[in-house]
This record gives sequence, structure tokens and C-alpha cells, in this order.
Amino acid sequence: MTRFWAEHRLHLIRRLPHLFGHFKGLTMRPPYSSTPADKAAGRWTRPTAVAALLLALPILWSCGRPDGSGNAQAAGSATTPDLCAGLVTDKAAHPPASSPRPAKGAAFKDPAFGARVIRITDVQADFGAKIIKPLYPTVPAWNADESRLLLWVRGKGHALFDGRSYQFISLLQVQPSDIEQLYWDPQDPDVLWYNYAWEMGGRSLRQLTRYQVSTGQRSVVYDYPDAGKPRAFDVDNGGDPQYPSWDMKLWGVRLEMSKASEKFSLNLDHRHDRQPRVTEGQRVINDGPTPQACPSGRCMWAPDREGSRLVDPKTLQTVKRLRLQGYEHGNLGMNAAGQDFFAAVQFDNQPNGTLVVENLQTGEVKALIGPSTGYPYPPTSTHLSAVAFKAPGWVAVSAVGKPGRGRPLDQEVMLAHVDSGKVCRVAHHHSYAKEGQWGYWAEPHITISPSGTRMVFASDWQNSDAVDVYVVELPAYRPAGSSIPGNKP
Repeated sequence: MTRFWAEHRLHLIRRLPHLFGHFKGLTMRPPYSSTPADKAAGRWTRPTAVAALLLALPILWSCGRPDGSGNAQAAGSATTPDLCAGLVTDKAAHPPASSPRPAKGAAFKDPAFGARVIRITDVQADFGAKIIKPLYPTVPAWNADESRLLLWVRGKGHALFDGRSYQFISLLQVQPSDIEQLYWDPQDPDVLWYNYAWEMGGRSLRQLTRYQVSTGQRSVVYDYPDAGKPRAFDVDNGGDPQYPSWDMKLWGVRLEMSKASEKFSLNLDHRHDRQPRVTEGQRVINDGPTPQACPSGRCMWAPDREGSRLVDPKTLQTVKRLRLQGYEHGNLGMNAAGQDFFAAVQFDNQPNGTLVVENLQTGEVKALIGPSTGYPYPPTSTHLSAVAFKAPGWVAVSAVGKPGRGRPLDQEVMLAHVDSGKVCRVAHHHSYAKEGQWGYWAEPHITISPSGTRMVFASDWQNSDAVDVYVVELPAYRPAGSSIPGNKP
């Protein structure tokens, strides 16, 4: 199959209702659905679609065979590789070897676990700064096709890198209301989304903004109501942000008004070309955390003093109580069956563990990495990343713990699959974080790529004089060519 068909097969399939518009009542579901078949070909909902499908069979036949097998490689399908293949799966102690900080661009095999690790930045030489890091584990660092990589440089702003060669491209002219809340579009690799906050004429203006990376063009998607007072962070997506729904339609928003904090949902109807139609859900005034969109877009999740709960996307009224504590570091994700889950570290809640998962549809709770499965009590400064939306169910984990102790999980990067329960240990990140001079800024904040085949983390490398960024390339990763040359800022 030609490259053209490989890149455009889903676009053509989704356009079929327009191509065969004379068939009345022909509709398709949105591209993100719960089964591999739906994701690959959409779900026709009327009998009249049969004629259109018959006419389209030659297109579908040529477009659905990316590997020559006749099976479309949709996210979450059986063709998703075992990302733990070739990595260590035991539970023994593997203390990190003390070693000099690698040079920028140096690739090495982790001596304990075998993954390929590359130091991709020298923040002091390249930016004259001390800290560069991923935005946050819950926010994708790579764009949809993994051709671009987004990092943050303290004192400089958001930096764009080639997602494959890791060469610096440019500093972006973006001003999100929170530095961590800058979101790649899940389908368009050239688009970022963020809430933009600014003051003009004594008014507090807040806007949901769509940003085209290649041109620097901003477009306002939605104007929030005037907050009534200047405030630097009066609109955001929560104190511990989550990625919006994986179709970028459902958002959870907190808006600080003059007398209260209002929470509500936004629903973006993307069927209106590049300017989505936006509707607000019911506003709720409270002091609690901002409800977050489930990846499926079918629900919203919210932590509270009693744990966490599911809420109705329109009213924010409680639908179901959940078991896991929502205040611990965690990430919403979706498994291969299209079911939403919350993955989090649990220190006091039972079962406790470094990675505990609650299925938001079935209510099942299980510890994948914890004392009940043969691992130690969870280390401190543990974070999780479940935004591998092209490999649903895979979760990356980073933990700091106590550097120099040599206990399993200390200073480790891990990977687990929520459906199979498989766990592998990937690499040592060598960061001291809160045990060293850089504190929070040196926490690894592991972030998994959309395909799940790579991870990015920050490290002070044994409490060195700066925090730099490293990429883990798993054995399942298959690099592609890079088209943009690097340059110095």
C-alpha cells in the first residue's frame, strides 16, 4: 500500500457519508469508539449505508491493509506490541550503578534493565538555564504522530523539539494560564490547545485557544465570561490537570469569578470545520477540585474529601462513588476495551501500591505494583502517565524514593498493562528530586508517548548542577526519519 493510502485511509472512511450524501440518514460515529473495528472503519447506523459500503469496497480493501494482512492497525487492537518485551520483569533489587552524567546526544543501554536511554538536552549550554522538563505526566509531550516533542524551560518558556531526532526547533509563542496545561491535539499533529489569560482595559479576559504550531497562528475557540477582577490563574483545567477526553471534545474547567470558584464542563462539537461549536454544562460553585473528562468522553471524574466519584458531564452531579483516593498522583486512561480507568499511587488507601487501578465502568480495583503483588510499599515522588492513546491500557510509572538505598522501585521507571497485569522495569532515572538541591523541578515526571513505545523524563542525574531531559526508547520502538534540522535558540 502506498504511503498516501496509509496516511489518508481513515480520513477517506470518515468522509464516506459526504461522498455518498444522497443516501438519506447515513451517519457515522466519531472516530474514537470502543472497539478496534469501530476505530478502523466507523460504525454505520442505517441500512441505507449498505449501498454506500458496497460502492466503497475497493477503497476500504486497499485502505485497511497497512501490514498486508487485511487487519487495520487501530489503537487498542490485538496488533499492539508487547511493550514489555525484552525488559526485566522480576522483583529483585537492581541498585542503580553510579556513573557520570552522559553527554547530550549520548545513547546508552541501562545496565540494570536494558532499555535504550538518550540524554536529549544540555539546558545550560543550549538555553543558559538550569531546568528543562516535560510539562506533566498527565499531559502528552509528543504530538499525535510523534514528530514533535514539547518541553518546558524554566525562565524561557515552552520549547519545541523534533520528536524523532530530538533536535531543538524553536521556542513557542504561547501563554497558557498554567505552564502544565498545554495540550496536543490527539489527531492533528500541528495543533495545540490551551486556556489563554490576559488583561485589557481593566477587564479579565480568558479564552480557549487553538494554536497552529507551524504558522504560530492563534484562533479563539471560546470566550469565557469576564471574571470581574484581574487574576493570573483564574481559568484552568484543575490543580492536578488531566488531558481532555481523547477526542478533544469534553473539558473540565475551573473559573475564578469575583466572589466564587465556578466549575463546569465544556463540550466542543468539532463537526464545524476548524471552529468548533462550544456549549457549557451547568455551573457549580464549590471549593473542591475541578472535575476532569474521562478519556472516552462518556463521564467526568472528580476527587473529593472522601475519595473520588463519577459525575454527570452536564450537571456535575454525582453518578457513582469510587474507591481510590483522588488526591494522590494519578492519571485517567482507557483500556483496550474502551473502558475508562483511574491509575494512581495509593499510600494509605487499600489496596496500597505504586500503581493501583480502578475501572470506572466495572468498579474493579486491583494493585499492579504493590505489596500484594510482591513489590515494596510505594516510594515517594511517584507519578503515572496513561496518555498512550494509541496503545490503550499501558501506564508508565516513575518513582524517586530514597536515592542510594538500592531498594526495588527506588529511582526507577516502570511500565505496566492494566488489562494483562504485566509489569516491567525499564530504567533508572538517577534523579534525586526532593532529596537533592532541585526539589520538585527534578522529579522525573515520566510521560509516555501516544504509541507507548517511548517515554520522556527529567533528571538531575545524581544531584548535579542542572535538570535535563532523557528519552527511553523501548525495544518496540521503530524510529522514523526526521525532516526538521535543529538549531540553537
